[in-house]
Amino acid sequence: MVSYFFEPSLRNDRFALVRVIAKCGTMWPWASNETQFHHVVWWIGKTADSTILAYGNIANYLDDGSAQQYAEEVKSTWWPSISGGYNKLIKAMSNNALSPDWEDFPEEVRLTSINGLYETCFNDGVERAPYLHERKVLEMLLRIDNIDNSSGHNMLCGSPLWVKEVVKPVPGIYYTGQYCDVPPLIPWEMRNEKLKSYAIARWTGKDWEKPNWTPVHYSPSPRYPSEQVRLPDSSHIPNLDDIYSL
Repeated sequence: MVSYFFEPSLRNDRFALVRVIAKCGTMWPWASNETQFHHVVWWIGKTADSTILAYGNIANYLDDGSAQQYAEEVKSTWWPSISGGYNKLIKAMSNNALSPDWEDFPEEVRLTSINGLYETCFNDGVERAPYLHERKVLEMLLRIDNIDNSSGHNMLCGSPLWVKEVVKPVPGIYYTGQYCDVPPLIPWEMRNEKLKSYAIARWTGKDWEKPNWTPVHYSPSPRYPSEQVRLPDSSHIPNLDDIYSL
């Protein structure tokens, strides 16, 4: 039996096998005359321990070329109002995604905040058009071009050698179907809509453990139901669509 180790050692200029919950789209390809903007797709997501920003050649995304045609016909998925000082970094990423050989990032690009790029160019406020694919569980062999942990959380960026969609449930935290309303503590927090908390639990691949509730974000701190959360039966196999996190 072959064992696979995800994210065993994260270092610049090395490859790492990562499992990630990610969405895929394009980013403002018309914002420059540089042709590489038209041929790169971006995967944005989270592993169990890191945030991933991956970029690859769109020609490798779908064999029939429909992704390339789609990207040329519609508005880009991510379109930031202000590109700021990230043009050089995005150009370097795009070049690496298209080059058959790894190209070292210039030192000035290495020092650019990847977390800042993520917040500026890939947050919800700049989503302009549909994704090439919605939230999916993927496995990829990622060449790590840069690591930014300035925010206290690993942000990895790199170009995958290959990307594979996962179709069977993997170990992770899943919604289990139980939910209940969480009322506010004080009357002036009352809203028209009822806020719900959902039960989650970790599936190890064989058993369920660590049942919990998702937080309901009432100010000033999140709240959780007082009702007891139930652990799924050990014979219950989760649906991959119900994954909460890895």
